[in-house]
Amino acid sequence: EWVEISKKEADEILNPAPSVEQLKQKELAELEAQIKETEGYIRHAILIGNDSVLPELREEYKGLLSEKEKLQKEVGDGKD
Repeated sequence: EWVEISKKEADEILNPAPSVEQLKQKELAELEAQIKETEGYIRHAILIGNDSVLPELREEYKGLLSEKEKLQKEVGDGKD
């Protein structure tokens, strides 16, 4: 027998909500992109001799690395 479903139900079946693991992986990828961008800013500041922004950029960089490490542990814990 056939059971009629709504368009919303069909969409939910075809496009399920992302899992927690998928969301963490996406967040990790976004953090990695931010880290690379910040590395580029640091290199540029060093290249042009703009030492005044380096402390702020380094703090941002450290924070991003810390977030990445924490998220990697969470992702790793989820795999066990």
